[in-house]
Amino acid sequence: MEIDGHLGELHHWQLNASQSGIEKTWTFDGYPQTTTFVNAVAELAQGEDHHPEICFDYRHCRISISTHAVNGLSLNDFILAAHIDQFLQPSP
Repeated sequence: MEIDGHLGELHHWQLNASQSGIEKTWTFDGYPQTTTFVNAVAELAQGEDHHPEICFDYRHCRISISTHAVNGLSLNDFILAAHIDQFLQPSP
């Protein structure tokens, strides 16, 4: 799989320290905005049956995605990341 090519198609995602997954951190105005985003990501992940690690506090959310079945990255990880990014993109 061409990891650099897939990363280049995403907005500010990066390899994690062990290079076994990808991650991104968002900053929001406050807790209500953060939890709304987290809940939307959780619903999307459940629908795709692909569940990332989600860590959040009052204004920040960090999402890490990898595929446990392959102990690393799969194409599904990049697809999920792209879908998550779409939550924050304005509709045309």
